[in-house]
Amino acid sequence: MNTVLGIVILVMSIFLVATILLQSSKDHRMSGTIAGGAETFFGKQKGKTMDGLLNKLTTIVCIIFFIVVLVMYVLQPEATPITPSELDNVITEEDIANLETEVEGEAETETEAEAETEVEAETETEAEAETEVEAETETEAETEAEVEGETEAEAEVETETEETTAE
Repeated sequence: MNTVLGIVILVMSIFLVATILLQSSKDHRMSGTIAGGAETFFGKQKGKTMDGLLNKLTTIVCIIFFIVVLVMYVLQPEATPITPSELDNVITEEDIANLETEVEGEAETETEAEAETEVEAETETEAEAETEVEAETETEAETEAEVEGETEAEAEVETETEETTAE
């Protein structure tokens, strides 16, 4: 019910602002007094003009607006006072400060744990890289040894062939 009345009040307030802004000014300053004032409050044509219509609408909507606001005030639920037992459940500024320090402490420990895991991961990758380098150097050494072994064998064959040709 309060929601419906609230919407009605909102619509009426917008309508009041619009009708008031659309009305022409009643202040003609000195021009109306010198010329005698062509339009009077009780004039015969006042109700038929646009200003007269806006004036009547504004008056009617203002009265309805006033009544709706009073009805909404009467229908408003009464506020219940806060009991001392309910005040015990209220969070104090000290509680908020304690919660903030706890949250900051948890954030710091999470950051430290993340840093430790990153360091461990880096150490593992470095160890893997070292083992790969060692394996490469071993294979290079083996290939060099094989190449040297082949050259030694060729040298022996050459010396044997030279000895046989020399004989």
